[in-house]
Parts: sequence; structure tokens; C-alpha cells
Amino acid sequence: MGYEAPFAAAEAGDFGETEHLLIWAWRRLAADRDSVPSLMMRFAQICGEEGPELLLTLCVFVDALTYASPRPPVLGAPGCATITADERQTLTLLAAIQADRPARLEAQLCWATLPERRSIVEIAANALVGALHANNLGIMPPARVPATQCERPRFAA
Repeated sequence: MGYEAPFAAAEAGDFGETEHLLIWAWRRLAADRDSVPSLMMRFAQICGEEGPELLLTLCVFVDALTYASPRPPVLGAPGCATITADERQTLTLLAAIQADRPARLEAQLCWATLPERRSIVEIAANALVGALHANNLGIMPPARVPATQCERPRFAA
């Protein structure tokens, strides 16, 4: 896709271009909000004139998730070769909406949010999935991977 792929080749089979794009952009946003103009140009290259709107919808979702979470989501640093449990769970949340799996969505929301703020994330996530769908982009649910080691925060969103 012309942007720096954030995952190792071993993980690439688990994710499509949409998942790569979302995690790559989320990491860039968390690391440097001044990167928004270059991200907007990249999203416009991918989605045409709807690209900047998709990026802004992602920004709203990320802000809602950060606000509603009991702790800041742990992200890999831009260019990091692996994905964190929080990144994987967030992709699972979005895939549950896309696949119309309300029980899985509720489970992901319980994991990711404080009860009194849950609806904020659900609204923002639905908007993001709708924007992805409008741009013919889909989310593949990530494969379940058992923990093999204690994960240390790499970068807090």
C-alpha cells in the first residue's frame, strides 16, 4: 500500500490491508498528532475524497476508546514488528460490529471500556465500521493468539 508496514511478515497472514492501515494510523496518531496532514494525504490516496473523512472517523473512535477505557490502550511503537493485545482486541471489536455479532461486541466492550462510557465507544466504532464499509474496506477478525510472555507497555495511546 505504500506505507510502512507495521507488522512482521509472520503476522502478515493474520491481517489484511485494512487492519494494517488502521493500526499503522493509530500508532502514528498516538506518537505524533502533527502527523494528521500526512495521514490525510495517505488516506486520500487509498480512498479518494472520502479518505480524510475516514481518518477523522478513526480519530474520533481512538479518542472515544481512550476516554472510555479504564487505562490507556497499549500500542506498539510505529514500525514495531508485533501487535499488542490491545490492538488485537480493538480489531476484534470492530470485526464484531462488521459481522453483526452482538454477543462478541458486548464482550469486547466489557473488556475495553468502563460501563458508564461503553455507549460512546459503541457509537464511534459503528461510525468507523460504516466509514470503512462505505470505502469498500473490511475488517478480518484477528486469530486468537495465546499469551506466551508477559507483555510490557511499548507505547500508551
